[in-house]
Amino acid sequence: MLFYRAPLDRPAAALHVTVSPVRTAVLPSLTEAPVLPGRVRVVVRYGPRTGPVGVHRGWLHTDLPPARRLRLAGCQQDDGGLLLSLATVPTRAGRESLTDRFRLPLHMTTWGIEAISGVRVELFCIPSVLPGRLVLRGRAAVAVETPAERLVRAVPFCRGRAVALNPHLSWRARAAVEGLDLRVAPGGLVEGWLHVAVACWGEPEEAMGGAAAAPADPVAVRRVDAAIARVEAEAVRDGLALVSGAVELDVAWADRSGRGRWTCRAVPFSALVPLAGLCEGDQLEPVAQVEQLSRVGAGASARATLLLGIGLTALRPVHREIGGAWYRMAQVVGQAVATVQLDEPLFPREERSAPTEPWRRVRLDLGQHGPWKALRARIRRTCGRSSLEVQGEPFGAESGAATGVRLELPGGADAQVSLAAVGPQAELRVRRPARGGVEVPLPRGTGRGGWHLLAGPARWVVDASPCADGLRCLVRDAGGLRHVVLVAEREAGGEAAEDGHGQGAGGNLPAAWTVAGTAVRGLGMDRVWAEVEG
Repeated sequence: MLFYRAPLDRPAAALHVTVSPVRTAVLPSLTEAPVLPGRVRVVVRYGPRTGPVGVHRGWLHTDLPPARRLRLAGCQQDDGGLLLSLATVPTRAGRESLTDRFRLPLHMTTWGIEAISGVRVELFCIPSVLPGRLVLRGRAAVAVETPAERLVRAVPFCRGRAVALNPHLSWRARAAVEGLDLRVAPGGLVEGWLHVAVACWGEPEEAMGGAAAAPADPVAVRRVDAAIARVEAEAVRDGLALVSGAVELDVAWADRSGRGRWTCRAVPFSALVPLAGLCEGDQLEPVAQVEQLSRVGAGASARATLLLGIGLTALRPVHREIGGAWYRMAQVVGQAVATVQLDEPLFPREERSAPTEPWRRVRLDLGQHGPWKALRARIRRTCGRSSLEVQGEPFGAESGAATGVRLELPGGADAQVSLAAVGPQAELRVRRPARGGVEVPLPRGTGRGGWHLLAGPARWVVDASPCADGLRCLVRDAGGLRHVVLVAEREAGGEAAEDGHGQGAGGNLPAAWTVAGTAVRGLGMDRVWAEVEG
């Protein structure tokens, strides 16, 4: 357990703590080694429930290896500031993945715009997994081509979903635009929706290329001990038994700064032992011991060679009459011995997973030309195939007179396809989905939302969480961070009880919530869209 104290200059009714993975400490000088080899960046955002937000940033030095992660285990506020207790996150296996689909609003007003001739979209997203929820933060850059000019707008968003995921995994996300709806209204009003699908997957830190089970840069190995951790046996067939277990390796070593360290890990072993007279159902009693232990190599390439001796005894229950009474006894059927030789590295290096496959660009000729008063594009997946449907309402045509085209897409229905541009030609980005792991299902629901005017222009949506009145949103403006409470409609029975940190209670969270807005470069956004599902 690590402790960190942050001085606060104002009351903290709402807190948000961010802890980075362990990083290598900066050397004080070229000849002096750091006192502790690692350091952690701690960022605390605090403030009243509504109003300006203060930010504290600091470093916590530790001897943990690089890339290890810490979690917030507790906090206490007093007159001296805020005391945080941080615990190490254990490395846990098990890959998880999910796909979240939602929509983002687009709202812009420019005088003199009557039609659009094309649209280009760029989208990125960063996932954060908290206990009981998934938070997606990102931004969409939308460029609307018109006969007169090119309009560029940013759509910052914060998406939350109540779902139980493993927070100890390293999470990544790939966001794709699966559809868009745009319409030009009188007065130069352009509004519509972006239909987004975010594929998230979490893997252990070793698979992401983070810290492996072995420490970094061992210089000298001081001592290696080995002991049998467990041993068990089972009859495979008549006359043959399988003995399996694990050897616990304790390695005492030193790093480049001369600091003593210790590593412990379990090495599995198994052996097939022939035993005459053995039948399935007989009781087996295995024993094992380390007969010989030797070390080869030095530093990170050091290896241990172990010779294990295995003994196996097979027992069969029998009944014997002794002195006129019957007794149940165990009769020895047979005994056998075997040896197992292991050659294991003391500091194994986990292989990094292959880099994520990049997007492949695909251009399709739609065979229709603008400008349009309304443009709609959607990627459909049916019967193992994916297709692109584009419909446009030509400028100057009668209301409701729309033209459309449908094109088959490569990659099949499982491929992740993102819509990058729509106009006379369509530009798509295709990528194969990540395979393996547990797919976490997400329920599909209908949301209720609306626009909310802000007291002042904001540039970014930093965070959003449910509260008793709706959604508490943290936005960034020219003066810093501030909280804004958005009154959002909820279904009956979906009221969330507010806790001390401005977040709803775990059992009363809505299924999902979205806060987004359309920002003008240099000016920001004067309103945000808040939507709640469930």
